[in-house]
Amino acid sequence: MGLLRYFDRFGETKNEVMILVGTSLILNFGFGVLIPFIPLYAQDLGATISLVGVIIAGFTIGRAIMASVAGMYSDKVGRKRVMVWGTLLYSITTASMAFAPNWQTLFVLRLFEGAAVGIVWPTAMAYLVDVVPRDKVGEATGIYTTSFALGFFVGPLLGSGAVYITKKVGGSEFQALQSTFFVTAGLAFIALVVIILKIHDFDPEYYDRKEQELGGGKLKPIDKLDNPRSEYKKYYAMTFFNGLGIGFIIPIFSIFFVDVHDFSPELVGLILGISGGITAVISGPSGALGDRIGRKPLMIIGIPIMVINTALLGFVSTFLLAAGFFWFRSIGLGLFLPNFRALQADIVLPKERGTIFGRVQTFFNIGAVIGPISGSYLYDLMQGRTMNVLGHKFIGEATPFVFTALFQSVMFFLVFILRYPKSNLTKETKIITNKIST
Repeated sequence: MGLLRYFDRFGETKNEVMILVGTSLILNFGFGVLIPFIPLYAQDLGATISLVGVIIAGFTIGRAIMASVAGMYSDKVGRKRVMVWGTLLYSITTASMAFAPNWQTLFVLRLFEGAAVGIVWPTAMAYLVDVVPRDKVGEATGIYTTSFALGFFVGPLLGSGAVYITKKVGGSEFQALQSTFFVTAGLAFIALVVIILKIHDFDPEYYDRKEQELGGGKLKPIDKLDNPRSEYKKYYAMTFFNGLGIGFIIPIFSIFFVDVHDFSPELVGLILGISGGITAVISGPSGALGDRIGRKPLMIIGIPIMVINTALLGFVSTFLLAAGFFWFRSIGLGLFLPNFRALQADIVLPKERGTIFGRVQTFFNIGAVIGPISGSYLYDLMQGRTMNVLGHKFIGEATPFVFTALFQSVMFFLVFILRYPKSNLTKETKIITNKIST
């Protein structure tokens, strides 16, 4: 009951926020299930390390193609219809991957799976911003980010559990990896039922109009820059480098620690799972703090933490060090990500939310397409080599982690030149939004 009462702070739309966060949580459980095991499954189907990168990129290619289209379409026909079709496609394609006879088929199915996610994610994010009071946007996106992080916490643990149980009952290593797709598809189907029964479309300009009414028509729309479109390009660039950095190490993280350092797949899943839990714990309070003191300070603190710990990951060989650096990296991610997402709501006009949020996803996906292909190629190229840096020898497989840290450093620079509202709300509009919330 205490957890349910927490959502009272979102006022008359608390049920919509609670249902959307719950649905996101279920979907992200499923998404997290696959993260540690897709590269290993692709290798079992005959893919080389470079081809694993292509398969990972297939997901983001599909997502990039559909994100802008789906976001724009949701502005016209409503968010619910778009989310229903996207979630249905996600459930079907994920289940089908368990029966892929070769890596080529897996690649095609990953394209469709990515397209499904490209339909759902920007639409759901636009819906969230539609339904929350303006002075709660950062907190709401923090909770939403928590649902992502919890997915990466619980998901890999569920996947590791499915792999372990399948082996225990006599299944082969390959059958154990197949089981993760059935778990993911089942969770997606549950989310689909919740969306159909509980999600209802909401007017994206509701709060702006209500603020005008309560303010006697004297208030201009809040949370907006005078010329927000001038900042879109900078935000797109940040999103691109975020996708590039994430995509660069996704296909090789599991392979690096399984092949180079002889970790078991379950152990890699454990590292990723606890990492998601750390991000989940930090994201909610981080978003709420961003509402009060601004987004930029927390992003400026979070990015260097991500940069340093990502770079160090490639130079460790023990479980404790690998886990420690990855978990510290998650602290930075928890400070950065909810405020980065809330920044969209600060600068994007209500009528353009679906369109711009979709376009943001497209730029992220372009980076996330280039990242896996180039990251896995670089890993393959440097595999077995030794680097000599300032008299110290390092294995070549560490190179992608260093490149990822460099991409994240570019985001650090872009944060400084991005303009955004110094305060999300004026004193007058804070009083009015408090009335709406209560």
